Amino acid sequence: MHQPTSLSLLPLTRTALLFTSLCALAGAQIQPVASETFEYPSPGSFHNLSGGVGFASAWDVTGAGAGVELFDGTAAIPFPGSDGRGGFAGQGSVNGEAFRLIDGLSHPDIADAAGTMGSDGATVWISFSSMLYVGATGQHWGGLSLFDQGVEVMFLGAPYTTDMWGFADYGPNGAWIQTVAGSSDVVAARLVYRIDHTAGMDRMRLWVDPTDPHPSSPADLDMAIADLHWNEIRLASGGWNADGFYWDDLVIEKGHDEGTLGLSYCGPAVVNSSGASAVISATGSLIATGNDVT
Repeated sequence: MHQPTSLSLLPLTRTALLFTSLCALAGAQIQPVASETFEYPSPGSFHNLSGGVGFASAWDVTGAGAGVELFDGTAAIPFPGSDGRGGFAGQGSVNGEAFRLIDGLSHPDIADAAGTMGSDGATVWISFSSMLYVGATGQHWGGLSLFDQGVEVMFLGAPYTTDMWGFADYGPNGAWIQTVAGSSDVVAARLVYRIDHTAGMDRMRLWVDPTDPHPSSPADLDMAIADLHWNEIRLASGGWNADGFYWDDLVIEKGHDEGTLGLSYCGPAVVNSSGASAVISATGSLIATGNDVT
């Protein structure tokens, strides 16, 4: 019987030293999809404004633009998580919401023909800064939601009644909430979410205040989620006490900078009964301590 493999790998353990082949394929690059830094005249409304890049519509803010408003450095309660470049968004009225469509049509590698994000094989990063700025603990929620054709499918931020950072997956079985133990939504944080879209269930990872905008270290949360598709974002917060959150520096990206791992030799393998050569490969972080190899 012919040897069916064309790639040999050293043991893939937490402490293994991994070598990349000179002829290995380069990892995909992380590329921008959309971003919003809320650099509008502030304070005031950003309803119908279309700053930022990568969106298919202007902001649609409820309450004649008062639902979610712009704040600046003169806000009564400061936002240490602001990017410091001007304005930032914050809850303006109870149950206020701010919606915006993503320009998925410009990214056919990660979206379908209708512009809906979530194609199998796509990796999407969503990061933003946030914190609870007014309200009582225990009965609130606040963050960024992903919508699919007007239906909320994923919530990123502080899920209801948790007081912690995490996500709520609104899959076919209802809301499934996961949070990072020890985190607190009253402390300004940079939240970095990575969504790997695969056949069947997808993979969600969350890092709270990572030092790298695209971390390769083990995530604070690493979970399988329902197959996720979305085309719109929403900023909103609420609770029993007119609770409000701030948001700033929203960034959506695609791709990853991981490379093919291992030392390739004696390939291609001999053609087998299918008429093709067998192939084996590994992908993941090039840093062994990242413990992220598939």
